[in-house]
Amino acid sequence: MSNLNNIRGSGERVRKTTGQQVWIPELSETEERLLKKREFLKEKINQELLFAKKNSRANRKCEIFERKVCFFYKTARQVKKNQKMAALASEETS
Repeated sequence: MSNLNNIRGSGERVRKTTGQQVWIPELSETEERLLKKREFLKEKINQELLFAKKNSRANRKCEIFERKVCFFYKTARQVKKNQKMAALASEETS
């Protein structure tokens, strides 16, 4: 008799969970992880900005120094070049 009840569907039924009931906890966990990650990345960005602001003055000084050195080397090369040209010109006139 119990077999007949199962076939007809009047027996005990197992209620299936819907997809929403399964996915809601997983989605909330994922959302929490993403929020934590967002906060971590915001903190990291702020740290990097502070570091950049702190070192920007020193970097500017180094950059200015490098420009000055480069300028002096260029002018030294030009002076040497001009001296050579002047020496060649004086040889030609002599």
